[in-house]
Amino acid sequence: MLETHVLEAKKQLRRSAREAREAIAPAAAAGAADAAAHHFLTAPACAAARTVALYAPIRGELHTAPLARILVGAGVRVAYPRVVAAEKQLAFHEVEIAGDGRPMGLYPGRFALFEPPADAASVSLDAIDLFVVPGLAFDPTGARLGWGQGYYDHTLARAPVAVRVGYCYACQIVPEVPHGPGDVAMDLLVCEDGAGRTDDDRGRSAGAGRAEMSGP
Repeated sequence: MLETHVLEAKKQLRRSAREAREAIAPAAAAGAADAAAHHFLTAPACAAARTVALYAPIRGELHTAPLARILVGAGVRVAYPRVVAAEKQLAFHEVEIAGDGRPMGLYPGRFALFEPPADAASVSLDAIDLFVVPGLAFDPTGARLGWGQGYYDHTLARAPVAVRVGYCYACQIVPEVPHGPGDVAMDLLVCEDGAGRTDDDRGRSAGAGRAEMSGP
């Protein structure tokens, strides 16, 4: 179990990160989503992926529709998560993508997430080259702060080869995210300011050096 001071630090950061994200105006949020989608492809690991796991945004998360539109247009297969509560894991499925990049056929599921139906075409974790991961906060080492349920951490731990990309607004990248041994780090961070590799000193790294956002 995490130490009390780590749990409290996470709680405080969740609150401040949520407030910062909620303060973003709709027009600025839309512009950030467009910019981040284009920066995504400037990272070689992202451009090389042929099967990408996305997410349907909730609670003000950076929208992935512009990215889905670009990926599908380039012939990349995309998949969306479904909560498997009994296993505390995420399962991924293919869905049809509308012309504006929005996934079709999703419905409200556990934790108010919009997810594919269980009978949608399944995509195994082994088949996914890259995970685009939401979060409340990230830091330059790749540490991620989610909502505390652990579903992404448990799932990513089962896909050790796939690239992990933290996808967020620039204001969500903070100097340090408190973390514990079960928290899975990101390999790259992508936001409206650019794409950057992280320096994960807990094992896996996408490259040397701290994450520095840089556009094309």
